Amino acid sequence: MILSRLHSLPPPLPPVHAVEWDSIPSNIMTFAARADADKWAIEATEVSERIRNMLGLQDNPFVLMPARRVPGGFAVGLKARHINGWLSIGGRQISILPKFVQIGTPEASEQLFVRLLAYSTSTRQALFGRTPARVSDFSNPIDFLARAYIDALEGAISHGLPMGYGQIDDDLPYLRGRLLTSRLYPRIISQPTTLPQETSEFTRDVPLTRILRWACVELARLVSDRMLRIRVSDVAARFAGIADILPSWQMASQLSLTPAQRHFEPSFALAKLLLLGKSLVPGGGRVEIPGFAFVGWHVFQEYARRLLKEAVQRLGAEWRVERRTYLVGTPINGTGKLWCEPDFVITRRGRRIICLDAKYTRPMNVGQVPDSLHCAQVSTAARAVGAAVAVLLHPMPVGTGGDGRSWSLKGQGAPRILWLQPLRPATLMRQESHRAQVETIASRILEWAEDH
Repeated sequence: MILSRLHSLPPPLPPVHAVEWDSIPSNIMTFAARADADKWAIEATEVSERIRNMLGLQDNPFVLMPARRVPGGFAVGLKARHINGWLSIGGRQISILPKFVQIGTPEASEQLFVRLLAYSTSTRQALFGRTPARVSDFSNPIDFLARAYIDALEGAISHGLPMGYGQIDDDLPYLRGRLLTSRLYPRIISQPTTLPQETSEFTRDVPLTRILRWACVELARLVSDRMLRIRVSDVAARFAGIADILPSWQMASQLSLTPAQRHFEPSFALAKLLLLGKSLVPGGGRVEIPGFAFVGWHVFQEYARRLLKEAVQRLGAEWRVERRTYLVGTPINGTGKLWCEPDFVITRRGRRIICLDAKYTRPMNVGQVPDSLHCAQVSTAARAVGAAVAVLLHPMPVGTGGDGRSWSLKGQGAPRILWLQPLRPATLMRQESHRAQVETIASRILEWAEDH
């Protein structure tokens, strides 16, 4: 019934582009009547509160400006913070971009954001490997994601849906599985001829098919192109008989494909990307939001991790990028140990030499001194793990100059050098620019290692 209704849904209006932390509420929604404007503002506020509660934020991710009269009706202003992505609220699609991906037109910025997501989540091949289409070729990025997902999934299911063994609970007149004694004794008087049991069945209703089906239904709700919506819902209909169980990011991240299921890797990778857009952060529970949203600091942190990993791989097998919690010997009030969890630690032959912290801050101007709290955090982490070099990584938007800067630190046990190193996600738009940035970071790592 859900899929049949999707064919007749009217397409949403063209998307409104918003910029995270934009000081000017240029993303204005205009309505013919004040009642419509107020209704939309209430719905947007409810979505904002759900996201805030999900993430435990102090402030709502949306700041709404009261409706005001403008030529042609009433307008509601919206400023976004903390999250990026694409939401459909009250029939209006809102595209919220990170503050550091502004490269000219909104369409070009959308293309960069999708490339940033693909790079950060290892879905670049799945999104751009099968089709030369650009995000600007579609009415909105969700349509682009849906097209890439359906292209990958249709080719995979042409060989049949994946199957596997699933556990089911059943009542049978004979025993063919594990007897559920907890259910047996309360029912033995009323139903003496059946045995409650747990059995294994070779079926298509497995976690992988549930995830793939969910992605189809969710995309069919959100795409704006009618023909694409029909195509997506038709593919979803091929999952008839699959349980309508909402998957979680935890389940998807722990699921490993068998050798016989390898042809589902591209579509499964994109389904996990969409699940992340519902969970906002890995490990978070699902939140009912009308679209796909991502936390800005997590996207930048994953971008930094993969960039550092690429750079380290160019230096040889003796180099590693670690991201884990360390139990170090720094005393707390004279006793005990200190748990330290820096974003990244670069090691050489097992020795920790560089401690790095990715800070999703407002873009800094050339010559600006970094926040003292950020400096204290990364310096403390570097001291705790025994690294002589502390590095702050921050995003650098297009059109701003400057390169890495360093400061000498003094104090017993403190790292000797603090570096401020910008990263430029805009280089993802051109392969040669991205390779040049990787080479620059690799050279900088060697320079940092000399300070050690």
